[in-house]
Amino acid sequence: MKVYIRRKYFLSDVPSASGVEVIDKSIYIIGDDSSWLYVLNEQAQLLNKIALFNSPATLKGRIAKQNKPDFEALTCIEVDGKKRLLAVGSGSKSPERDNGYLLDLSTNTVLHLPLTGMYNQLRELPEVVSTGKLNIEGIAANPEHIVFIQRGNITGKNVLISYPAEGLYEYLLQKSAYLPAPVIQSFALPRLTGVQAGFSGITFIPGTSTLFFTASVENTLNEIDDGEIAGSYIGLIDLSNHTLKSSLVEYEGATYLGKIESIAVLGQVNSGQIDVVAVTDSDQGGSELLFLQIDL
Repeated sequence: MKVYIRRKYFLSDVPSASGVEVIDKSIYIIGDDSSWLYVLNEQAQLLNKIALFNSPATLKGRIAKQNKPDFEALTCIEVDGKKRLLAVGSGSKSPERDNGYLLDLSTNTVLHLPLTGMYNQLRELPEVVSTGKLNIEGIAANPEHIVFIQRGNITGKNVLISYPAEGLYEYLLQKSAYLPAPVIQSFALPRLTGVQAGFSGITFIPGTSTLFFTASVENTLNEIDDGEIAGSYIGLIDLSNHTLKSSLVEYEGATYLGKIESIAVLGQVNSGQIDVVAVTDSDQGGSELLFLQIDL
C-alpha cells in the first residue's frame, strides 16, 4: 500500500488536534487540551464549536497540561437510529484523563461518562499495559464492537482492545453494572530510526471489520512527555485474520514528519483507492488537517 498527502491545512482555530470523525461531510475534531468539539467543512473552514464541558478561560483556548482532559479518541456510535459522537480521554493520568463525553448530534446535548471503572479494569491487565501506563489513543465503533487502542511506543506493546458494542454502551450509560471482559490483541508495529512506532488512531472502514490505524514514531522516554517525530504510518488491520500492513505517510515525495493523531474515512473504496482525513498535533498547540489518498 502507499499513502500520500494530497492537501493539508493549518488549523489556526483548533489547538492540539487529537481525534477526527466524518459524518455527513462534516469533519469533527477534538484537541487533547481543549474542552471544545470543533466542526469543519471539507475546505477546513470552522463552522461551529460545541463545549463538551465547562473549563476556565485559557491562553488560545488551551488547558494547562497538568489539568487537561487529554482527549485522544473520537468515534461515531449509532444507537436507536441516532448518531452520537463519543470522545474519551487517554487514561494516562487518573482521574483527570478518565472521562468520556457523548454528544447527541440531533440535539447537541452532551452527557458525561465516567470511565474510571473501565480504565481500572484495563490498568490491571498486564497484556494491555505491560510495565507501562494506560494510554488510550484511539476508538472505533461498528454495530458489533467498540474498539480501543493502547499506544505502546514505550513498552513496545501496541494493543487492540475490543468490547461488545451493546454491552459496553449499556455499562457506560450506567444502565448496567456489568462491565464486559475485553478481547485483547497485540500487534507488532515498525521501528524507524531505532524508535518504536506507537498506535495513535483507528477507524473502521464503513461496512467492514477492517480498521485503518495511524501510528507515530516519537522519541520520548515515557507516555506523557513529548518527543521528536521521525514519521507517521497509516495501515490496515483485518480483524477476521489478525493481519496488519502499513506504510509511511509521504508528502511531496518525502516522509511526512508530522505527528498524525487520528484518521477518518472520507470516501468509498474505488478500485483499490480510498480517501481519508487525518489530524496532527505539533505538541506546541498547532494542528493540521490532512487529506490523504491511500492506494491499497
